[in-house]
Amino acid sequence: MRKYKIAINTVFAVLLIFNFMFSVASAQYWFQTGVRGSNNASFNSGASVLIQTIKPQNVSYGSFGYWTGENLANGAFIQIGYIINNQSGYYPTNCTVSFGCTSNVYIQKGQPSWFWEYFPANYNGNKFYGRLGGNDTVGSNGSFNDYSFIASGNTWNLYVNKVPVGSVDLGTSSSGANPPTAFSEYANGENNSVFMPTVKFRNLMFYKSGKFYLVPEGYSYVGYGKGSETSLNNNYGVNEVDNFVDYFEIGSGVAGAPDLTALWQIGYSLNVASAYGNISRYSNYSAYTTTEITAPEYVNISNGVRERFTGWKGLGGGSYTGSSESAYIHMDSNITETADWIRQYYVNVTTPYGNATGSGWYDANSTAYLDLESNSIYVGYGSRERFINWSNGLTGQKPIMVINNPANITANWVLQYYVNVTTPYGNATGSGWYADGAIARISLDKYYIQENSTFRKAFSAWSNGNSSSTLNLSVNKSVDLEAEFVLQRSVKIQWDNAYGNPVAVGYYYINGYKHSGSNAYLNVNGSNHVSGAMYRNVYLHYGKNVDVTLSTTSIDIKLPIFNATVLTRSFFGTPVNANLYVSFDNGTTYNTMSGSSGNFTLHNVPYGEVYGSATFFGIAQTINISGGQNAYLEFFTPSLIAAIVLGIIVIFMAGILGKIHYSRKK
Repeated sequence: MRKYKIAINTVFAVLLIFNFMFSVASAQYWFQTGVRGSNNASFNSGASVLIQTIKPQNVSYGSFGYWTGENLANGAFIQIGYIINNQSGYYPTNCTVSFGCTSNVYIQKGQPSWFWEYFPANYNGNKFYGRLGGNDTVGSNGSFNDYSFIASGNTWNLYVNKVPVGSVDLGTSSSGANPPTAFSEYANGENNSVFMPTVKFRNLMFYKSGKFYLVPEGYSYVGYGKGSETSLNNNYGVNEVDNFVDYFEIGSGVAGAPDLTALWQIGYSLNVASAYGNISRYSNYSAYTTTEITAPEYVNISNGVRERFTGWKGLGGGSYTGSSESAYIHMDSNITETADWIRQYYVNVTTPYGNATGSGWYDANSTAYLDLESNSIYVGYGSRERFINWSNGLTGQKPIMVINNPANITANWVLQYYVNVTTPYGNATGSGWYADGAIARISLDKYYIQENSTFRKAFSAWSNGNSSSTLNLSVNKSVDLEAEFVLQRSVKIQWDNAYGNPVAVGYYYINGYKHSGSNAYLNVNGSNHVSGAMYRNVYLHYGKNVDVTLSTTSIDIKLPIFNATVLTRSFFGTPVNANLYVSFDNGTTYNTMSGSSGNFTLHNVPYGEVYGSATFFGIAQTINISGGQNAYLEFFTPSLIAAIVLGIIVIFMAGILGKIHYSRKK
């Protein structure tokens, strides 16, 4: 793997085993070789590593130790691992600052025993504080065993293969700026030629926020323990095992990497996936680094269409799942962050009158509540604008609609005028608001009010002058319409012909109303317009006004009804009995003779209009009379014709005789 140099400055603790444990009391070399974690593994509250057990081992002087440990934030130190001693015997254990060592444990030389050790904060002595596990307590040869420590508050608990083996209060719960380390150590040696068998380490980890993490970067360390003489080279090497990440070996036979060589670097990928916002990316990061992901709140798609960011869905250790647009993620593993969006549509709600609410952005398939402040806006006396519906077909002042497209919605209004219909008697219908140009149908439920058998109050006209009691009014302005009533009296109507003789009519019209019978109610102290009457199936137009007072009981009305006489005479004025064929305005015809007197009279003819012809001895004369005129018709009689013929013959013969007499005379 790629390796590079970094600068480090860390003081490592030294395993201190009392001088009587070792055969060479003057030893002053502590050769330490191993791995120091990167700074991004600092500020932790624990560490662990897997260490291979290699036994038995032959160490002639001092001891071999294999451990993980770290300096703490307050200057204290803690470590745990296993130790190989150079001679058998009882060794002190359960050693504390307060009580010293309270017991002993037997350890056979060349056989491993787990141990843990600590130094109090700012300790500069050489006493052993900690515990030994006893002879051959770290598993079979070649096995890997887990050595770890975790802070709980200021108390640091130590474990071998996750089994508790002790605890100590070190006055802090953090390592501060110090990362964990994993070392092989030749302690209390007098030279650098003692052979150290190769021992492998795996999975150097740090503990933070309740979880163990692989140390992201490991750097070789080849140096000396605290207080060691440094005149001899440290010949014990450290290197990766076949380029595996966080897997290294230490020993005399290892072609060691130079001090501060990067042995591994863990990297994780971040895949940001998003359908919108141009924020998709694929990036690589060093393990446990922190990076930010950010999405825009909105992405415009088209006019009135956008996507709204709803949150991230994270997959992987340290990922983020939540609704924040910007979030920090911790690269504890390969991470995929997917941006979720929801389609939104803009609804624009407008009204030319009043105020309307409901405009805004809506999630697709969500519900919009439209609201019109008022459905009527008065714009003048008796006039208003009235809401009728919405431009998209919705009705009601507060409709609900499901949004699945952008929309421009306008409130539709219509100009209305108020028609106020009143009457002093009974009830009038037709009052109300009408759209401009609409038809108001106005009527009364009572057209007259009977006061007694002679007088009544009767509808005469509306205040706009219209005399029809049922009125279809085209509305283009506000209207105050009042029914007007007049006093009427029952009056007997006598119908006469042109000569003053009574005639009987079928029905008649006065003041626009149809009447039948001899009595009619007429307006008192006012003119009553007599339109005409129906007589012999001919409507006779009268067209005059008659006045009625309180005392008027009857009136006579003459109609254009005349007698028509046809006179048939010879050339000499003598009567002739001609054949008459006549027709009338009502469509009837009549065939008769004029009689020996030559006089034929037709009585009570409407308008006196008679049409037809008179025929005598094949000679026809036209009859066309009206208005009471007479028809005088003259005919040539047979005797008159004979006399005319005889006269012509006489004149002719006289002419011939005159010519003969003249010729003889010559």
